[in-house]
Amino acid sequence: MKRTQIIAVLAVLTLFAAGRASGQTVVRPGFKIFSIEQDVEIGKQSAAQVEKQLPMLSDAAVSRYVTNLGARLAAQAPGTKFTYKFKVAPNGSLFGETPLEEATSDLIRHILQANPNLERVNGSESRGTVSGHPTLSVRLESNSSNTGTGERVTVFTRQLPDEHVVYMLLIAPASEYALLQPTFERMTGSLRTDGHATHN
Repeated sequence: MKRTQIIAVLAVLTLFAAGRASGQTVVRPGFKIFSIEQDVEIGKQSAAQVEKQLPMLSDAAVSRYVTNLGARLAAQAPGTKFTYKFKVAPNGSLFGETPLEEATSDLIRHILQANPNLERVNGSESRGTVSGHPTLSVRLESNSSNTGTGERVTVFTRQLPDEHVVYMLLIAPASEYALLQPTFERMTGSLRTDGHATHN
């Protein structure tokens, strides 16, 4: 069974006391830097960011278990009774366990890490084949820091016979992407590689 990582998407960030130490400032339970309203807003923003970056598990039984467990823990929390939400994100690859899916997942994570203005569009994954070999495309979107306009990036990956993966990044302003899409599709559909080459 594939391991899953439980992510508790909380609508609150609360600072509780740590142990008392000599010469250390004592932070008492209930001490807050933010107001209750600010806590809730920060929690909502953090949850939204997590859900944009990670797919959420749609297994009803697992989600029900995590929600019930989280509700029992939240009931014991001191202080203000916030509304908590609990969701589950798969651990590991964003798309699956094949070599292509794992390589694409790694590539997407590197791109997002290097370009924090980009966000993955959930549900945008598209699978296909080119010359009999599997392909995967994923859409990313952002507001360009250079132009201030929307930008769309399609990450296209193709698995080679030796399980190595080649990729293309198709980038255009969001307002022009529809016009360029037929050209992009011809580019990805005509991608040819030397199947006999050695890859290290």
